[in-house]
Amino acid sequence: MINSPLGEQSKKKERVIEEDLEVMHHNLMKMYGWIPLKEFKELPLSTLFGLHNQVMKEIQKQEELRLYTLKYYGVKNPK
Repeated sequence: MINSPLGEQSKKKERVIEEDLEVMHHNLMKMYGWIPLKEFKELPLSTLFGLHNQVMKEIQKQEELRLYTLKYYGVKNPK
């Protein structure tokens, strides 16, 4: 069992399932561009989880900026 990189920041341990890896691959490609599946599979787990953690922080910042910008331009209840 390892800490799920997609779960809440808790001490709870969860199994990483295939769908989690698909989401991680998708998120990394959103940030870095195309990553061939073969290269993705060859990444060491510690590197993969570290990169995904950083990508999730960046995605959160981008979403906060998007919501702030929409509020600035008068969009009510942006989601």
